[in-house]
Amino acid sequence: PKAANFGLQYSRGKFGASFDLNHTGDYPQFVGGTFNTNTPQFTQLMVYRKALTTMNVGFTYRVRPDATAYLNVNNITEKGSHSYLSYPE
Repeated sequence: PKAANFGLQYSRGKFGASFDLNHTGDYPQFVGGTFNTNTPQFTQLMVYRKALTTMNVGFTYRVRPDATAYLNVNNITEKGSHSYLSYPE
């Protein structure tokens, strides 16, 4: 599959922030088939996952020189993966 990642980080004093973006293109997840006993034939099918782009943000605060508190929010757009079937015939 085609994939791309992008990230930014910023820090100033005790505070920090980050932003990440991940994109994955369509790709096959499963190749299989079905066999119909009424009309003896095999039908090939493929299951593809649709392209997906997710974004994440994070914040940090340095409490002490040896301790940092952080908050990460993953998949802020709440997009999920979707699949579809393809019959090559």
